[in-house]
Amino acid sequence: MSEPESAPPPGGDWSRPALQIWPFALAPPRYQVLSTHGGDEDWVLYCPAALLAAPWPWELGQALQPGTVLDGRRQYLGTWGWAETYAVFGGVVVIFAHA
Repeated sequence: MSEPESAPPPGGDWSRPALQIWPFALAPPRYQVLSTHGGDEDWVLYCPAALLAAPWPWELGQALQPGTVLDGRRQYLGTWGWAETYAVFGGVVVIFAHA
């Protein structure tokens, strides 16, 4: 399991894999540098490999679909907007952008 980027919430722990999501400006710099959206970024999501096969809402599942993740793959996910997907850091990083 990858190390979390921040402290757990009160009463929480990082003993189980979990999605991590940040507004782009608050995301860890190692994730921010992956983006090619040029300032239109909204959110950064990190999904550890252990959760890639979990059942996700359809559009998010498209971004996290194991076996088809390509570095920098850009796709439009309907209400989620544009997303770039990267298989890095022991999981998948998805950068969402509105343009």
